[in-house]
Amino acid sequence: MYNLIGYYSLSRFSTLAVRRTISSLKSVLILAGEHGDADLESKTSMPHLVEIKAKCAAPAEVQKLLLEHGAVLQGKDHQLDHYYEVPSGRLKLRIGNIERSLIFYNRPNQAGPKDSLVRLCRMEAAGDEVPENLQQVLEAALGEWQCVDKQREIYWAANVKLHLDEVKGLGHFVEIEAIGEDGADRDRLEEQCREWMEWLNIRAEDLLESSYSDMLQDVQDLPG
Repeated sequence: MYNLIGYYSLSRFSTLAVRRTISSLKSVLILAGEHGDADLESKTSMPHLVEIKAKCAAPAEVQKLLLEHGAVLQGKDHQLDHYYEVPSGRLKLRIGNIERSLIFYNRPNQAGPKDSLVRLCRMEAAGDEVPENLQQVLEAALGEWQCVDKQREIYWAANVKLHLDEVKGLGHFVEIEAIGEDGADRDRLEEQCREWMEWLNIRAEDLLESSYSDMLQDVQDLPG
């Protein structure tokens, strides 16, 4: 999975794990209250992602191409992403069968490869009750802005994470995330991202600017 700062697992049997997870949660929530991308980057050494999102008209064909080029299927995950009101960036709680994380990120809305600064607290070992209870706390404290319901196939190829998504109310999509330790990796990550775009036959007109949360909000805002 992600080789990211804030990688802590919560275990009801481990006091140290609990303390580390609380510390990681605190870091994510502090960053979610800060303003501005530059400020975010200066406050902590953060993992660096270069990523794209694209429409996917033929999921079965993309699945075949992923496997042909060496990507390994980690599994299929039903994910609910709860987005909360924060001053800047995005704060979401992901509750899935495979991935359970509190994630704060800053990413521009643009088509093509884009940079993303991420802070992540993982809770896969916590059981169902921890993320579900955290959801209630965050909703009460911040207010939930949007919830994205998706079925996701998760693939890995070294440091590149690839998603085949079916998003309720939106359709099918493919995502590519090239993951590095910091901004110094940026050129290599973009090259990896573009290489996978070519392998998966992703065209410029397929690329999307917005997050699923924005896209879903746009659909919900349509009259009638």
